[in-house]
Amino acid sequence: MGACFPMDPLSQRMSLVILVDETLNIGHQLGASRHATADSRASERGNSFAASSHHGGSRYAPRGNIDHRASPPAAVVEEGKLALARLPELESEVAQHDRVLHEFGDELDHERGVRRSLEKTVQRFRINRSDDRSESAISQLENERGRQALRDELLSARREILSLQTQLGNLVRDHKNLLGILERNGCIRPRKKPRADSTGGADQRKT
Repeated sequence: MGACFPMDPLSQRMSLVILVDETLNIGHQLGASRHATADSRASERGNSFAASSHHGGSRYAPRGNIDHRASPPAAVVEEGKLALARLPELESEVAQHDRVLHEFGDELDHERGVRRSLEKTVQRFRINRSDDRSESAISQLENERGRQALRDELLSARREILSLQTQLGNLVRDHKNLLGILERNGCIRPRKKPRADSTGGADQRKT
């Protein structure tokens, strides 16, 4: 067997979403299988009673071959039960995602401010370079190193912003998927849009 590596929290949440969907599908299949088996047995008993009454024989005729559908593995069913039991935890994760989204928004604003500050600093270095043509070679080398360090910091800040934007998009998509699953299973009610007026429904009824 290969080595098992820990999954990141986002992958764990997506795996749990897929597992809940599979569990619900298995539940629907089991319900349909039970109904089909019950209908098949009722039909066979009716046919057996009609055949025995016509020939005056025993009450029931021998049963024919019954198509029993294969049940899902016990491990899959157990995992489905555990996933359904974690639905309250999913609701808590949805609320936590809302808070994380706001935090990411604040971090993005901060990173944009840092980037603008670095760009202004690089621009000042360029102006100083054009004005200080009489500087020695050592000074020019130090300035070039400083500009390179600023460029590296700017590139690093841009990469962090792109990474935060990607994580933000993944969290929004994960949040929508979780809300859709919870709403389809009746665990939470669909969100209602707030009313534009501040009077509420009671004042409207009075008018």
